[in-house]
Amino acid sequence: MSIAQAERICPGVTRTVDELDAEPPGALSARSLLRLSPEERNRLLTQAAEAVADEYEEGGALTGFESLSWEDHFDTPVED
Repeated sequence: MSIAQAERICPGVTRTVDELDAEPPGALSARSLLRLSPEERNRLLTQAAEAVADEYEEGGALTGFESLSWEDHFDTPVED
């Protein structure tokens, strides 16, 4: 697989460790969030959750698949 193909499939996958440490404009790292007051941190996290809530609702992008089939939820006895 070429670098271009990898980037097309998974943008950012070829970034270096140093590039991963750099925060994109407007983004906060976990460490940056921890430096904020609890009130400010909760405000930002609530805002972020509200921005993506529809992705988790029925028909949203994150509900259109099942990681396990119905049968995977049950144990099957192993025959000796």
